[in-house]
Amino acid sequence: MATVDCIRVGWFIQGICLFVILYHVMVALKRQSHQLYFDTTQRIKEKGVWQRWLVKLHIRYIEQTQLKKYLPFITISRGMVMLLIFFIFCFVMVYLKSESIGLGMALSLVASFCPLIILDTLRQYNYQKTRGELIHFLSLLGQWYIVTDDIMKSFEKVSEQRLSEPLASYIDDFVVQVYSGLDTTTAFELLDRKVESDFFSTFVVNMDQALKNRGDVGIMLRNLEDEAYQLQEEFNRRKIGTVHDKIVIYCTMLLVLLIGYHFLVLNAVTENFYFHTLLGRGLVLVFCVLYVVGFFIALGLSKLEY
Repeated sequence: MATVDCIRVGWFIQGICLFVILYHVMVALKRQSHQLYFDTTQRIKEKGVWQRWLVKLHIRYIEQTQLKKYLPFITISRGMVMLLIFFIFCFVMVYLKSESIGLGMALSLVASFCPLIILDTLRQYNYQKTRGELIHFLSLLGQWYIVTDDIMKSFEKVSEQRLSEPLASYIDDFVVQVYSGLDTTTAFELLDRKVESDFFSTFVVNMDQALKNRGDVGIMLRNLEDEAYQLQEEFNRRKIGTVHDKIVIYCTMLLVLLIGYHFLVLNAVTENFYFHTLLGRGLVLVFCVLYVVGFFIALGLSKLEY
């Protein structure tokens, strides 16, 4: 009886310590993200490594996935804390079954990749929609420039049109940032990182220089629109490295986890082998290492182009 009471007291103390740690982590991340997203007087490349990393994660998992549409309260700091809580929950569940810290850490790490895989799949889908909307966007921008003879006015008029998401939100954010006082070079840089396209990077560089040097924007936009048509035709002809293939990769990785869950938890024989024998634990650890390596390889293979 005394042993059971000691265990309960131990779990209670660990819970309090965990709450304190999560609270301080969330406060620190919130402070960093607040400084990052509201201090717009510096260029992104002039910020520290930690803040550049937060910007990259914010753009990848918040902006490009349009996660705020589904979870309006989400920020990168809250998302990281939620992922940490999910990791700890998985660790406790695995540890109670296997009584192995190493196995619990490894399987919890693999399980923690599930939300990232789902978000990356959504990101790939949004990229497909954005790429298909670029020609329409360039056409509208060129038409409004002929009418207004002003680049920023043209962007403002385009933002009022019914572009498909997520490109419509990207253009809205760009216009709001510029009119709020953010310098155009930084605003274009943020827009470029959200779209994440080699062709769009060329467009951003040309537009930024046109704002500074007042070149012939009309001719430039017509040339870029023609180039976008040619790239789209070549993309449709070759069908190499399509977004659908990248989505299949992530779905396969999720399917592997579901099958692994079936063998490890829903089958008593395999559960006993993998959780309670030295050979089984070793095999699970090897699988976890290979899975994590495969996840990062998949991220490299799914690098968005054009």
